[in-house]
Amino acid sequence: MNNKITDLNTHLFAQLERLGDIKLNEDELKKESQRASAIVSVSEQLIDSAKLSLDSAKLIASHGVGRWELMLPHYVKEDNAPVADKNVPDYSHGEVKGK
Repeated sequence: MNNKITDLNTHLFAQLERLGDIKLNEDELKKESQRASAIVSVSEQLIDSAKLSLDSAKLIASHGVGRWELMLPHYVKEDNAPVADKNVPDYSHGEVKGK
């Protein structure tokens, strides 16, 4: 399969056109509605995946390979409660805070 994230709009608009087809009877419309729900569900996952990829690329572009790990929170407390390591600089706005 050669689908790209940019093809998603084409699929979504095609489904929208099928839903808007006035020739559909009640049963056909119900089937298209179910199909649309499935398409929306898969589309949301694709979009979330694309956002994660984009965020990863931005992180590496902003901070370089090997430095992005410093932006991750550290989970080291014995009671398993998440705690940010105060020794790790805050790069969240592209600059080091607290220096």
